[in-house]
Amino acid sequence: MPTLLEELCARAGGVTQHDVDHFHRLIAVWQILADLSFADILLLAPLEDDPDRDLLVLAQIRPLTAQTLYPDDHVGSALLAENAQEAVTALETGKQRRNKADARGIHRAAIPVRVNERVPAVLLREGMPFGGRRVSGLEEAYSRSADDLFRMIV
Repeated sequence: MPTLLEELCARAGGVTQHDVDHFHRLIAVWQILADLSFADILLLAPLEDDPDRDLLVLAQIRPLTAQTLYPDDHVGSALLAENAQEAVTALETGKQRRNKADARGIHRAAIPVRVNERVPAVLLREGMPFGGRRVSGLEEAYSRSADDLFRMIV
């Protein structure tokens, strides 16, 4: 019986079984990514035949070290490309994309998930890690560690 992740990958299209296996390994350990980056993380894959290049949320993780921006579960829902342009760009270029904090103080980054030479998915990291307060040395070290781990995924 296929897992929810496998069903969603089939719905997105263009995702191989090898990609799905890689996603399973990533999801098994990604709580630490959310916690070190103080951010929510969504695993997104492009909807293969969508002319608008919308993305499908394959998986989601919330941080235990910060307040979530996503109280609702978004797994299985579509994310409009116009609302996640950095994710679309990261998929197309294979390079990490980072935006400055928006007016609400939310930081956003798109991290391509590389499987051999392909980029079948992207991690969308969104958080308001410190809410405008002074950052401690420990929090800075956590953020640097998260950045190192995200670079390894790319």
